[in-house]
Amino acid sequence: MRADKVNGNTSRGLKNPKGKTRWHLLNSLWPEAEACVKVIEHGADKYQENNWQQNVKEQPKYYKSAIMRHLTSYLSGERIDPDSKLHHLAHVAVNAWFLMWGERNE
Repeated sequence: MRADKVNGNTSRGLKNPKGKTRWHLLNSLWPEAEACVKVIEHGADKYQENNWQQNVKEQPKYYKSAIMRHLTSYLSGERIDPDSKLHHLAHVAVNAWFLMWGERNE
């Protein structure tokens, strides 16, 4: 018996993603995700690996300020951060992730 006819199922290989994280929706965003990882690597090299985890719990104002600095630079027309040589919006995204993590781990 053909696999697509088992149990009266005539659909070929269809799966029900309901309730599952659909990571494939990020397929076209991998370069942007990689830019965010590079921002985290830059911070690890500049400060210390995972240093942000302690700091975000104690001083979320620093991450909010960083978001505003990078966003203001971006809105002023500057795309690349002069220090890291990475996109300002990647910095914005990473700092937002840090704040979200801080809220979850309060």
